Amino acid sequence: MELAALYNQTGQPDQALALLQDRIFHPWEGGEGKVAEQYVQAHLARGRSALQAGNPEAALAEFSATLTYPENLGEGVHEVFTQQAHLFYALGVVYEALGDQAQAREFFEKTVAERNDGTALAYYRGLALQRLNRSEDAAQTFTTLVEAGQAQLQQEATIDYFATSLPTFLILEDDLQKRNTIDSHFILGLGQLGQGHREAARQEFEAILALDINHLDAQIYLAAIDPNAEIDPTLLPVR
Repeated sequence: MELAALYNQTGQPDQALALLQDRIFHPWEGGEGKVAEQYVQAHLARGRSALQAGNPEAALAEFSATLTYPENLGEGVHEVFTQQAHLFYALGVVYEALGDQAQAREFFEKTVAERNDGTALAYYRGLALQRLNRSEDAAQTFTTLVEAGQAQLQQEATIDYFATSLPTFLILEDDLQKRNTIDSHFILGLGQLGQGHREAARQEFEAILALDINHLDAQIYLAAIDPNAEIDPTLLPVR
């Protein structure tokens, strides 16, 4: 799984998928969603490339693959805990590119319907609201996102000992405050980006990479807001 993550980090999603398809995984408590995340990230990366290349049909196939997991990953999409707003938004963008406005609207509405206030995924809710011409609701969503990031940055992180799992390999050596700071900066960065404040967003993503150089989403968004980038950051369906 870590090797697949490294392939995704270095822009080699084909190799990541080949690795993931070649094994039967057995996620235990604490490891739920980790292999699936790399599977989704690889398909999203291939879909973004297809979209950039002007091939929305191929992008549709890649993004559609993220909604279900192959059996060998050892787990399925959880009907409660699996968040898919970013995937629904990606599919909405592709259907829009294909000229299917009805399907695009359906997926944008599914994006909006997924409640994720105060989390990074609320960014896609804001983007979907923009696509649905609900600009005031979108603006409020991005404002709330910035406020949530600012509030979280001031919080003291603590372990939830009653949680069913924690998102790291070494929970006894993990720096929870550092992780909280990284998550806060990411929420802030997306909120700022949604508001059109690219320089402020850049500073947030750079702050993340100063703490964790392997933060894939921060890498992607920092590259996308470069003035010379060919990628529109509103078309980046990352987790």
